[in-house]
Amino acid sequence: MKKLQLTLALMITAVSLFATTITAVSSSDWNTNSTWNLNRRPQDNDTIVVPSGITVLVQNNISLNDVTLEVHGKLNFTNGKLAFDNNSTIEVFTGGIIITNNPSDQIKIGNTFKLKGAGNIITGPMVANSSTGSYPTGFATLSTLPVTFTAFAATANGSDITLTWSTSQEFNNNNFEVQRSFDGSNWTVISVVMGAGNA
Repeated sequence: MKKLQLTLALMITAVSLFATTITAVSSSDWNTNSTWNLNRRPQDNDTIVVPSGITVLVQNNISLNDVTLEVHGKLNFTNGKLAFDNNSTIEVFTGGIIITNNPSDQIKIGNTFKLKGAGNIITGPMVANSSTGSYPTGFATLSTLPVTFTAFAATANGSDITLTWSTSQEFNNNNFEVQRSFDGSNWTVISVVMGAGNA
């Protein structure tokens, strides 16, 4: 069991080396360092979180690559522009909201406008990425998992790990993929377990 704990700890450490989560801690401007828990502005490769109860103002032109923006609170545009690359994603969760107030306000992913102009309101659950449409349908409904898990366990058996799980509900679930990674970024499917479909 100590081997498993050590392996899991190493995996968590390895994953944290590849991604940094930066979270808004006060309602203020995006470009103000003290708005964020790391006392710096978000940068490339960050996971950016706007928590519930926090409003972040976008009042400038912001360009970032390889980011995930999670909006649980409020993102309020006042003459602001977000330009993300095609590898980036914006997720607006239930209770989250994005509001544009001025004609120059906009969100772009790659070369595609996801939101632009005044008077737009996006409420969660919604998502925008390189595969969702362009304005005015640049955000799509954010789907949840088609299963409800009731248990999940990993048990060491010598040099092997046995995974077990149970679900209380499955909706259009074809299968589960078991994947393995040595670096936390590149994953390989090592097993496929058929789902129950609808149960």
